[in-house]
Amino acid sequence: MAQRIKSRRRKAVKKQAVHYFDYSLLAIIIFLMCFGLVMLYSISSYEARTEYGDGMYFLKRQGLIGLGSIVVMMWVSRLDYHMFSKYATMSYWGSMLLLALVKFTPLGIEVNGARRWFRLPANQSFQPAEIMKIAVIIFIPYLICRMGNKVHTLKGSLGVVEWGGLAALGVYVLTDNLSSAIIVMGISCCILFVVHKKQKIFLWIAGGGLAVFVAGSYILGSSRHRTSAASATKELIREDSKKNTKS
Repeated sequence: MAQRIKSRRRKAVKKQAVHYFDYSLLAIIIFLMCFGLVMLYSISSYEARTEYGDGMYFLKRQGLIGLGSIVVMMWVSRLDYHMFSKYATMSYWGSMLLLALVKFTPLGIEVNGARRWFRLPANQSFQPAEIMKIAVIIFIPYLICRMGNKVHTLKGSLGVVEWGGLAALGVYVLTDNLSSAIIVMGISCCILFVVHKKQKIFLWIAGGGLAVFVAGSYILGSSRHRTSAASATKELIREDSKKNTKS
């Protein structure tokens, strides 16, 4: 009798289970993708028409990639995300290996003076830094779950930051890609911010970092302006001296 009651309760729980899908997030993703395609067409139509004879060459190419990405996204959304924890460590170090292959092997190609890509068939390219972003999204939550309440301590928080910093350092050193390195580090810090109890500390740190960035940009800009002004003045003095010598 007790077993029948338990089985009925299990069936009732299964019937009450709701499969939630965030359609608002999907709409935002599609909007951003369409907006990006419009911007891409706006800046690349002339070059595409000149080099490939089709002003929509880059638009069609990126549009196909976008459609394929949506199909993969819909498929992944139906998977149990807990399964990714099995591959968290492998994805982290595997991404680091791909970055090293770009740097130290002939597999990496240089485009516009930057060595950041693998060459793929059909004139396509592949950037391992993008894989590192996904790997960090999988690995950092896995690491936090393994830490448990230790993540709320200073040592635990620094440990998370160190792993994120190592990934960001790998992206920057091995592919010379500062923007992707900042994104990787930002992903790690945002995940830590979401789970940490003392979130005000992160806000103060972010505010201080922003202030330092603004002040540093202003100082560097001023110094560059002074340097350029000084060099221009020296050049004018040299030209005047040459004219006086000739006369």
